[in-house]
This record gives sequence, structure tokens and C-alpha cells, in this order.
Amino acid sequence: MLKQDIELNAWTIWVLLSRNGKLNIKELSEQTNCSEAFIYMTLGWMLKNNAITLSLDNEILYTQLKDSQQQEIMSV
Repeated sequence: MLKQDIELNAWTIWVLLSRNGKLNIKELSEQTNCSEAFIYMTLGWMLKNNAITLSLDNEILYTQLKDSQQQEIMSV
């Protein structure tokens, strides 16, 4: 069940990132109502699948879709 939850949350995060661009962990947690620990698990799964990038800005972790993922959104 946990794997399915992570995959479902990955889709939710993918949609949020496609609409909002770069978001930090706290914003993702607030918008998905998921714990930060679960957000980190989901981001790990998304990184493994080459869907997102991570960056640090003033010691805050941000994520955004890779360019190829953004292009996929625009072609839909």
C-alpha cells in the first residue's frame, strides 16, 4: 500500500509543480496534507524516475519539474 500511496502523491506533486513551478518542502506538505517525511519519500521516488530537480536557496530545499517534464505537460 505504501508504494501506491507514494505513486499517487507523486502525481499530486507533479500537478502542483506543473502549475506553480518551484516549491519548497513546507509548501508541498501544506498543499498535499502529507507529512514532510512522506514528501521526502515521494521526492526520492520522483528523483529516481528523473522527473524533478532539487535546489537549495538560503538553506531551504526546493523542487521543480525537469525541463523534459514541463515540455510533456505543454504537449498534452
